[in-house]
Amino acid sequence: MRGLLLILAFIFVFLLGCGQAPSPPPSAPPEPETPTEAPAQTPSPPPPVSLTPQPAPGTESGKQELSQPPRQPQRKEIAFFKMVSSEPGDYILDDEEISRLKSLNINSLRICPLYQMSTDGALRLLRPKEFYLSLIRKAKDEGFAVFLEPNLFIGGAGLQLSDPESIEKILAMSSEWAAIAEEEGVELYSPLNEPDLLFGRNQDLIAEWIRKTRELRTLFSGYLVLKFADLGPDEIEGIDHYDYVAFDIIWGDNRLDELREHLRRAIAKGGELRKQYGLRGFFFGELGAEKARVDERTQAEIFRTILEETWGKVDGYDFLGWSELEFSFKGREGEKVIAEWFSRPPPEVEPATVGEFPVYPMAAEAELPEEMKAQFGIDESLESRGYHVGAPAAEILDWYKAYASQWLLVREDSFSPPDRPEGAFYLAFFRKGDDGAFIFITVGARGYSFLGIATGPWSMVQRCGGPPAEEPMGREGPAPWLGKPKMEDGIDWSQAQVWEDPRGDFWLGEGSPPQVIEFPPSDIVRVLLLNDSQYLYLRFEMDGEFPVLPLAHDGDTVRIVMVDFLIDLDRNRQTGKAMRYAGADLALEAWFGSPPEARGELYYYAQYAFYDAQAPEEIGEWRQGTLVAGGVGADFVTLRFPLAELKLESGMKIDAFIFAEAESDLYHHFARDVLGEEKQWHPVEIR
Repeated sequence: MRGLLLILAFIFVFLLGCGQAPSPPPSAPPEPETPTEAPAQTPSPPPPVSLTPQPAPGTESGKQELSQPPRQPQRKEIAFFKMVSSEPGDYILDDEEISRLKSLNINSLRICPLYQMSTDGALRLLRPKEFYLSLIRKAKDEGFAVFLEPNLFIGGAGLQLSDPESIEKILAMSSEWAAIAEEEGVELYSPLNEPDLLFGRNQDLIAEWIRKTRELRTLFSGYLVLKFADLGPDEIEGIDHYDYVAFDIIWGDNRLDELREHLRRAIAKGGELRKQYGLRGFFFGELGAEKARVDERTQAEIFRTILEETWGKVDGYDFLGWSELEFSFKGREGEKVIAEWFSRPPPEVEPATVGEFPVYPMAAEAELPEEMKAQFGIDESLESRGYHVGAPAAEILDWYKAYASQWLLVREDSFSPPDRPEGAFYLAFFRKGDDGAFIFITVGARGYSFLGIATGPWSMVQRCGGPPAEEPMGREGPAPWLGKPKMEDGIDWSQAQVWEDPRGDFWLGEGSPPQVIEFPPSDIVRVLLLNDSQYLYLRFEMDGEFPVLPLAHDGDTVRIVMVDFLIDLDRNRQTGKAMRYAGADLALEAWFGSPPEARGELYYYAQYAFYDAQAPEEIGEWRQGTLVAGGVGADFVTLRFPLAELKLESGMKIDAFIFAEAESDLYHHFARDVLGEEKQWHPVEIR
């Protein structure tokens, strides 16, 4: 709040509505305060309240043995917060109060452990810790989500911190409550009430506090809230470790047009912060109107104006004044306004779309970097957007499966990059008629995700997914081809060994159709081989692009296209028979296919294997190579294999048998081309 709460004797003022110690209502209203100026002096706080349990029936000295199972609190997942709080941030929570709170239709309750910092820097909790623990547990037992927020005043209320060393002491206090919040399953945790006011609006101290609170992420896995007085400081930076930002707005007159304009600024600033830092959202952390400054009707009109102006534009509200103190709305018209609005379902927000494809709710739009577009093969002709989402990838995918019901989920996949196995990417393709949508989700910390969406013609969308990985995926068997091909392999082929082959020289033989089928993707034009000290590189150049499979062709369906480079390591045709080719000791292969069991999915792999007389087709276990560039959508493919694992060394002379073929439902050799003549081996030197 912008002003400090001034109460008569035995009531002290705090920086937030949570900063009021429990006390009887004042016998006379305080003097009106100036919203932006703190009074020079305030009364001292009352001594800490001592809670002494009363003896239970049948026990001595009030001591009662409790035998209860260990608590296993569960967090409630709430997307829209409907909340009230008392000025001191505490409650009785007996049956009567709980019933009345529920009549307000709230789903959350704000609880504030209240501290005083003495002039020597010592922190003192004004109620026993067990008091606040009991409130947290009682609130959760009654079905409320809990917003926990330690609150601090220094010496007398209105004094402000200017000593950077105090940050460490406050952080230690906040860390203790963060651990408690985690243990108790608290949903929302604000490390400190209104740090901008506490640190005297000193931008350096505020920034240091924000930076230090990153440490709390190791203690608390719920939603972390950064809660400011009014709209907070002018510069708010480095808050990506928070989930929500909250503003405390206290209004003290009937200038409702000015209030509306102020609320618009709040919404604009909160929305910008949410977008900039990928926050889950923002809400109003305190909303209040002091009884000494406005009458009952004006208070209600302030509440009504806030709700009318911002409903559907923020992620929740906390109305201050569940008490008999200076902000009280209990038993007043304002209570009815809150109850009526909170009885409504969460506001319906028209979902954003990319093209006609829906955007996940609560997603904050963010820049989609050009390098990420390239990584996932998103063509410039497609409409694309990026979003920060405060939800895990699985939850986002489940939402799309449930709510993008007009779109057919064609396929989905997930993988981890070889150089970052702890990371994960999730991909999904949707189709509606001739339109398509591609989404990718990268997993971040604390349940955050980055969502990318690309939409456009299905013929273009289905090519998205990114070029094949530069390194092996570490998978058994083929991996889904989800990408637009990488068109440059970045290899200098000037010193390569090169073989050229005529166009249209297809082979007919066992398993072939009765006549040649001109199928350019299986027609070799040129093959290049190059090696360095670590790798062997192969480039197959074809007469046509490798197609998206399966491919209908004159009543038949082409399922597989492959290129092979067989090696005779000892140049002895009597030893080795890999893939049943006499003399072959080693096979290098690029394979693209969609067999019937793939259900329309297109898979690929780059692989190599050695001769094994006991294995099917006399070929041993396939091992992964790397598809560097080309492939489906390109008229070439570049492969890379580890030289040492191929048992090849510099200076070796070997022979190679090179071919390409396609397989269909009707023909094992739908189309086949051998470099040179059938059964012709070519001399190769490893340099």
